[in-house]
Amino acid sequence: MLASWWPSSVGGGAKPPALGVGVGAPDCFKPGPTWNVTQQAAYEAQHGSAAALAAAARWGTRPFWMGGRG
Repeated sequence: MLASWWPSSVGGGAKPPALGVGVGAPDCFKPGPTWNVTQQAAYEAQHGSAAALAAAARWGTRPFWMGGRG
């Protein structure tokens, strides 16, 4: 059997990326200066309400139409 092409160590303490808060969610739902009502409405129009609610939940917020505030 052939040895794996991937090295046993990639050095520098490298680790695979960890999934955390907001991974995969658009920034328009992120609290702070990137929270954007216009972009949230556009995201909802393109992807639907359920997807917008899920994206906001990834950032721990609510969309503007549900009383969320950035």
